[in-house]
Amino acid sequence: MSLMKPETPVICLAYANERSTHGFLRQLTVELKTIMNALEPAVQKNRLHLKILPATTQKEIASVFQDEWYEGRVKIFHYGGHADEDELWLETESGGNKSFFSLGLARFLGSQQGLELVFLNGCATLQHAQLLLDANIPAVIATSRKIDDKQARQFAGYFYKGIASGASIQEAYGEAEGLMLAEYGPQGVRANAGGDQSRSLFWEGGETEEEAQKYELPWQLFLRKSNSWMAAQWRLFHETQAPEEVETLNAEAFVGETINNYKIVEFLGEGSTGVVYKAIHINLKTEVALKMMHRVITGYEELRQIVFSGNKGLAAIKHPNVVTFLDVGEVVLYRQKRIYIVMELVKGKSLDKIDFGISSLKRPDVDRMASFAIQLCGAVKAVHETKYVDETGVSREGIVHGNIKTRKILVTHEGVPKLTDFMFTDLRRNLHIKLDVPEAVRARDRAERLEDYYPPEVIRGEVQVNKQTDIYSLGAVFFEVFLGKRLGDVQFSDLHELHHLFEKKNPRFPHKFTRVIFKALHPDPSRRYTHIGEMLDDFLANKNIFGRLIYWLAGK
Repeated sequence: MSLMKPETPVICLAYANERSTHGFLRQLTVELKTIMNALEPAVQKNRLHLKILPATTQKEIASVFQDEWYEGRVKIFHYGGHADEDELWLETESGGNKSFFSLGLARFLGSQQGLELVFLNGCATLQHAQLLLDANIPAVIATSRKIDDKQARQFAGYFYKGIASGASIQEAYGEAEGLMLAEYGPQGVRANAGGDQSRSLFWEGGETEEEAQKYELPWQLFLRKSNSWMAAQWRLFHETQAPEEVETLNAEAFVGETINNYKIVEFLGEGSTGVVYKAIHINLKTEVALKMMHRVITGYEELRQIVFSGNKGLAAIKHPNVVTFLDVGEVVLYRQKRIYIVMELVKGKSLDKIDFGISSLKRPDVDRMASFAIQLCGAVKAVHETKYVDETGVSREGIVHGNIKTRKILVTHEGVPKLTDFMFTDLRRNLHIKLDVPEAVRARDRAERLEDYYPPEVIRGEVQVNKQTDIYSLGAVFFEVFLGKRLGDVQFSDLHELHHLFEKKNPRFPHKFTRVIFKALHPDPSRRYTHIGEMLDDFLANKNIFGRLIYWLAGK
């Protein structure tokens, strides 16, 4: 009887040492042990398998990726050992060494399905990075110069400890970067326990000041340009349960403050980009929602440009099912410069907190479901067709939400859904911007898997987030609302299997709704809806003539 291949992700640690020309690397074995210790908690919880090649040959690397047992499961390939701009210096079965040239390495690794990161922890591997990115590798960590053996071990240990805790590639890299700079400083020299001097982070002779400024650390994270945000956000696992409470100590400090014409009166919630408060306009006495962006660690001016220019488009959206954007500004409080956004205050709950009672569905509920779906489709249609003039005076048409999920849809006490919390796709793609996000919020975000709302081709980095992404995400929202499960928790391959899932929830579930949801989520992108208006028309066709007339009049 054959064993079923597990789905647990694999990290392949490949090491090669040199006993002749290049010199023996004494810290190499210690580095391997350091990484194994850093990843051990994830291994113990069965979140990760390790494949270790302690004296790797080209044949051994090939055999791992070509083994059916590991096919599609190796997510990170890590190399430690001698390297230069054109090659990795592997071992041979006879105890010697042999080059694995960079072009061949890139072509081979680029053909592997599921590989998310290549980490080349050898000297001067920068030239390898572009070849790997061109070969379709989503993310690469490489070095811009020669590196100290001990510091190579430390950086790798910090990085993989972050990966083991559930951090994304970008978060783990940022943690390792910060810890190395904190310990050494950009030009620092540190004495180790034995009294010997450890080289600084810029120990290679002849490096110019200009080069030092270009790369703060020898290690650099490179991301494929076609979809850098998705590549940066990959993580080893997602939390099975997010914390019930979010730390609000810092957030509560702003309650009672007056920001320009708005007095903050109540803390409402906290997300990955900022904190939302209830505020009152001091002159008009109107209630609004005020979103205070998190403290900016780096990239304040870039963030300001993105938010201020983005809100020109968002303010132009006029639709009853889209939260109205009212104002944007910046303020200094507690010696911190902050950006804020003012929006319509929606009194109600987010969609992920609402039970539609699908299991007890009756005929009147079908019309209620159709109306709900039509309103959200109409909201997305308005967003995609909004015309506005950007900050440069250029006329534009169409905005991408980019982050549609149940948590981003608010439902009023009267049952009216409202789309909110636009992603600002430029913000997610700009890796120079770092926000001081509370750990509790990061943990909650880690519980949200990309596959629950994003199409596979976007997750793989083949296409960027676009209008078709919004349509797919909306289909995933309807799937979650009507089935009570997230898309990533369920597998189906055709319309019949999907409808069977809905029928198990309720035998009365309309087959016509299943057809719309399946088309939005179709495994073949070419067979999905290409325009949100097509999806809206299909839902309208399922309404009676009176319902269609109401929608038409509301649109007017």
